[in-house]
Amino acid sequence: MITHFARLQLNTVSVQGVKQYYHDLLCFPIIYESDNEIRFLPTEYFILGFKETADPIAPAHFAFEVPYSEFENVVKWFDKERIPLLKWPDGRIVDAFETGKNVYFRDGDGNLLEIITHFAIGGTAHAVIPSKKRKWIPISMSALTPTMNVSFGVTNSIFIEEVKTCLQEEDIFYESNGDGELHFKINEYNFDLCMTNFPEEVPSLLNLPYSRL
Repeated sequence: MITHFARLQLNTVSVQGVKQYYHDLLCFPIIYESDNEIRFLPTEYFILGFKETADPIAPAHFAFEVPYSEFENVVKWFDKERIPLLKWPDGRIVDAFETGKNVYFRDGDGNLLEIITHFAIGGTAHAVIPSKKRKWIPISMSALTPTMNVSFGVTNSIFIEEVKTCLQEEDIFYESNGDGELHFKINEYNFDLCMTNFPEEVPSLLNLPYSRL
């Protein structure tokens, strides 16, 4: 099964601009840096990477889940560090919905970032939504197709073989390096499945779908 987002790779117009925002402002540790690429480690099992390009960039939207008990402290930290949070049309910053709360902000490339929390985690957050008609809230931002590569961590090679079978049945081209990795493309998005050292017991502790099968 898919256990977590292992890596997200995006394009940027400035590696130094990305470094100033994610490292200097958000305090994300840097694990790799070159003239045209940089990678951060926001959490122990997730890598956020950027490659510099001269091509036009379509912003992406991605979220960070935080514990419900820490959400207000996170919002206060943004205010203390003077990192602007986006406002809804009625002026509010925090949006409270049926199962949790969230806030939004943007980086230097225009990517829409989100801090979200839930009263209880009982589902999966593995979602890539290709809709171009849906506006991104709270600023009604057009959802264009960003250039990105999403890597999912998986439990074992058996799951990768099962995905291969499904891709073959759907006539979707894929590449496999035979070393526990699988690459394929759906709806203009690039995906990788890779085996990681993510603790096997975590999905069941979070009650993720199929984790107890």
